Amino acid sequence: MPSQTQIDKSDATAIEEGRKLIHSEAMRCGECHQFQQKDEEATAPDLTGYGSKEWLTSFIKNPAHERFYGKRNDRMPVFGEEGRLEEHSLKLIVDWLREDWPKSEIARR
Repeated sequence: MPSQTQIDKSDATAIEEGRKLIHSEAMRCGECHQFQQKDEEATAPDLTGYGSKEWLTSFIKNPAHERFYGKRNDRMPVFGEEGRLEEHSLKLIVDWLREDWPKSEIARR
């Protein structure tokens, strides 16, 4: 829809920001997780498209919460409660992981 074009472009830009964040030196997600392609050296789960938006957001905020790993969390950092990741950046990463963006916009890249 023509009225959706600008929103789609904005979403695609936001998703690209999320992709950059997840691969950034500050976040270091790629050291353990694989994303959107097979990585035999990955030691942690592939979170691409995994879980609901609410579940994934909560998990990244605090994987040591009793709902997830609890005291067994031995390496996944807490990103939300310690101020490591502001809400906007967390949303971008979750959207990218869940592939919540307009496929037509990404295909044009």
